[in-house]
This record gives sequence, C-alpha cells and structure tokens, in this order.
Amino acid sequence: MFYQQLIALCEREGVKPTPLIKSLGFSAGNIKRWENGATVNSDILLAVSKHFKVSIDYLLTGKESKSPDEISLMNANETTMMNLFRMLTEKEQDRIIGRLENMVEESQKFKNKEAI
Repeated sequence: MFYQQLIALCEREGVKPTPLIKSLGFSAGNIKRWENGATVNSDILLAVSKHFKVSIDYLLTGKESKSPDEISLMNANETTMMNLFRMLTEKEQDRIIGRLENMVEESQKFKNKEAI
C-alpha cells in the first residue's frame, strides 16, 4: 500500500518519486523494492508523511487518521487564522478572542430567532 500511496501523492503534487526520495536522504533503490512489496522503514515513513503533510496511517492504509490531536484536522481557513493570530501581540490576541466571542453570541441569538 505504501508504494501506491507514494505514487499517488507524487502525482498529486507533480513531483517524481526518485528525486523526492533522494531529496529526503534515502536511496532511490528503495522505490523498486516497495513496488515489489518490500516493507518501508519508519524513518522513511516519517519523512514522507512530513513532506506531504499526511499521517503515517494514510501512507500505510490510504485512510487519514482522525485523531483530534492532529493539526491536519484544521481546514485551510482555520490554518490561515491560526498563522495570522500568532503574528499578533498577546493584547491583540485577547481583543480578537473577545470579538469572536461576541460574533458567536450574536450568531446564536440570530439562529434562536429563526427557530421561533
């Protein structure tokens, strides 16, 4: 399964497997072995998962892990917001949190009125 996932991810990203594996510091000869069913070692799994930002589960099974501890659960908007938020001072972050709390409260009031 790892070989198929590697090939699919490379195609999706428009990269060739051989240069990728070499750039990660591993022998490109591994690719043929994986194609023939050889087991991939944990160092390679970790490097490839980090490169493509997927879980090791995904590389081995084709199914993404659903652990709540994984940052991959954040969608693109959440990731953008988090990156921008981290650029602010603590005081600015507190103001943003206050504004978000107000927006959520207003949204809940609006939804409650619609339900009536």
